[in-house]
Amino acid sequence: PFILYLSRLHPKKGLDLLIRSWAKFRKSEIGNRKSEDWRLVIAGTGEQSYVDECRQLAVQLGVANQCVWTGHVDELQKGWLFTHARCYVLPTSSENFGNVVAEALAHGTPVITTVHTPWTDLPKHHCGWMVDNTEEELIPALQEAINMDNVTRGLMGEAGHKLVRDAYSLESVLNSIDTVYKWVTGGGPKPGCVI
Repeated sequence: PFILYLSRLHPKKGLDLLIRSWAKFRKSEIGNRKSEDWRLVIAGTGEQSYVDECRQLAVQLGVANQCVWTGHVDELQKGWLFTHARCYVLPTSSENFGNVVAEALAHGTPVITTVHTPWTDLPKHHCGWMVDNTEEELIPALQEAINMDNVTRGLMGEAGHKLVRDAYSLESVLNSIDTVYKWVTGGGPKPGCVI
């Protein structure tokens, strides 16, 4: 089983934070025998100096053997990773939307991301976790994701898939545009998507 990080390898995306949190989780009493076989799969590319820094960090913290570095993945590989990951993690310090969060949810994968993204619907719809981008908040979310039973994980995945389908599908977006247009032209009430 594995937790997935799939994004550009850049300091603002928080991969170094994830590696530090993963190491602390694995070495603590929290990281019990149940987590021994788990891996952290890291997919994506970035500036080589940052990639080297993160790889060295994994070595220094003693978790290099639990980290799988895939490099760039194509669409087919990305789909496989999202489908088979037990959880997707994006511990970013800044994100305007986060397409990868939507992609993970669309594949039925629960998501851990930060309060620095607009994904406040995750806890509301029971399909993921919103944490601050600190080890103190990320580690318990990792613990919960790893210790979750398959039934609960499946229900979270279904809820995430439904959220993306209902709120972010092309049909849903076109309906919102139509509702706004009718409101602006005086043909309907103020829609919920308008703040």
